[in-house]
Amino acid sequence: FNIGLTGLTAAQAQLATPAHNIANAATPGFHRQRVELQNNVPQASGDGFFGTGVDISTVRRVYSEFLDNQVSLAVGRQAYLDTYRSEISQIDNLLADPNSGLTPALSEFFNTVQEVGADPESAATRQGMLSGAATLVSRFRALDARISKMYESANGQISDLVTSINGLATEIAKLNQSIVTAEGAGGGHAANDLRDKRDAVIGELNKLTGATTIEQSDGAINVMIGTGQNLVVGNHALSLATSVSREDSRRLEVGYTSAGGTSIITSSLTGGELGAVLAFQRDALAPTLSNLGRIATAVGFDFKQ
Repeated sequence: FNIGLTGLTAAQAQLATPAHNIANAATPGFHRQRVELQNNVPQASGDGFFGTGVDISTVRRVYSEFLDNQVSLAVGRQAYLDTYRSEISQIDNLLADPNSGLTPALSEFFNTVQEVGADPESAATRQGMLSGAATLVSRFRALDARISKMYESANGQISDLVTSINGLATEIAKLNQSIVTAEGAGGGHAANDLRDKRDAVIGELNKLTGATTIEQSDGAINVMIGTGQNLVVGNHALSLATSVSREDSRRLEVGYTSAGGTSIITSSLTGGELGAVLAFQRDALAPTLSNLGRIATAVGFDFKQ
């Protein structure tokens, strides 16, 4: 009877676990689970050892840390590239527009200059050149204002991303605590569903900033961002904050916040959506605005001469 009861219990577990798998087939981050069985401790007697049935060893996740890390890296890289492409296309659309870009205004202005060169005595051609110059100045101002708006928009994105990252870090820290508590009370068996939930949150974090993880012996996971800066250590989450850049007052920097101020780590953040927006400001917006100013200065200086 006891052996039969162990068999029924094992069979019930083997029915419940696939049902759980099917029910969560569409749950983000869920990993299929599998019941692992082992023989019960045999009973010794003078005639030998008699089997006492089957025992449920554990319920294990069908999980590959290597494959999950590869997927996580690919997702983070894709988030970076998609975000950077979306941001950089704003500059491309602005400057390359055949009607409102810089090239048409320059071409129109130099056409009027050529007309004045061909007929310098004509009041109409001189007035046309002055109108073309006014149009060109307005175009420079409009482009400068639009690029400045891009700075403001990017700063807003950075602030929102930092807020989201802090929220995810706090959630991971809470899940770490729940997993350590659950697995301690459960005899060391893995809290599969909690671990799946934590992996899903880490995946969302990876999209925002790129993250690496190290699992501790108690089941908690430490999360690093950038080039190894800690974001979550056990059940403690560090907090990120933004501050105005000392090099360029139009840009925001990202760093750790503490009682002593903000420790800047912007240059280390090269992954995910946050890394893409920071790179867009640093590598695209700043050079574009600088080159636009140089062109305006060169045109103005040459005609002043």
